[in-house]
Amino acid sequence: MFELATPWALVALVFPLIIWWAWPQAKPQYRAALRVPFFHDILGHLKPTPSDSFPRLLFAIWVLLVVALSGPRWVGQPLNPTQHGHQIMLALDISGSMALDDRLLNGRRATRLSVVKHTARQFVRHLDNDKIGLILFGTQAYLQTPLTLDHPNVLARIQDASIGLAGQTT
Repeated sequence: MFELATPWALVALVFPLIIWWAWPQAKPQYRAALRVPFFHDILGHLKPTPSDSFPRLLFAIWVLLVVALSGPRWVGQPLNPTQHGHQIMLALDISGSMALDDRLLNGRRATRLSVVKHTARQFVRHLDNDKIGLILFGTQAYLQTPLTLDHPNVLARIQDASIGLAGQTT
C-alpha cells in the first residue's frame, strides 16, 4: 500500500504560486528602435529559448523536492516480529564448477547450480518464522541478503544468482 509519511508537506506545492501571485511582476521596459507591424506574428514562430523554460524547470524541481519531503513509501503487510524461529544462512557456490550438467532435475540433465537453486527455493518456501540470509561464494564470498524474514526477497536473490558472479574458482 502506498502512503506518505508527512502528507501535510504537500501544502508547500502552492508556495511558488502564492509568491508569483503576490510578488509584483517586473515589466521589461523596451525602447522601440524599430517598429514592425508584424512583430507579434514573428514572436509566435520563434522557438522558446532556454531562459523561457527555466521557470518550468525550477517548478518541476520544486515539485520533486516537496514530494520527496512528504516521504512516499510502499508499506507491505506487517510482519509479526514476536514469533521467533531459527536464523539460517544459506551459502551457495556459484563458481565455474557449478556449470557442469552432471546432475538430474525432474528426470532431465541439469547444471549443478540449477539443482542447488531448485533445492534452495524449495527449502526457503517451507520456512515460516525463520530468518534467512544468503551468501554467494566463488573465489570470494559475498553477503547477498542479510538475515531477514522477507522470504520473497531471498527467493529473488537465489533466482538472480549466476555462475561466475563471485569468481570462477572455489
